[in-house]
Amino acid sequence: VEKMKEAGFTICAACLADSAMRLTDFSYPEKMLLILGSEGEGVSPRLLKKSDQQLYIPMHGKVHSLNVSAAAAVFLAARFFSNKLPIDLRPR
Repeated sequence: VEKMKEAGFTICAACLADSAMRLTDFSYPEKMLLILGSEGEGVSPRLLKKSDQQLYIPMHGKVHSLNVSAAAAVFLAARFFSNKLPIDLRPR
């Protein structure tokens, strides 16, 4: 994590803390490292402390979390649709 910070990456951790920012409200930096925790324990307290930003996926109903692969897909989609990726996938 320290090496990534030194390389200019913003370190983000997925968590359910009250202080976490909604992933759709986050302004995604060009260089970002996303830390996803285990499905049972989440991100370790040590890594949460090292993160620059904590993010959460807004959920409705009785479910409060997703499995890690589904969470990764949601975060990647949010990042992609933030219109900040230098990729144009429109048909030509």
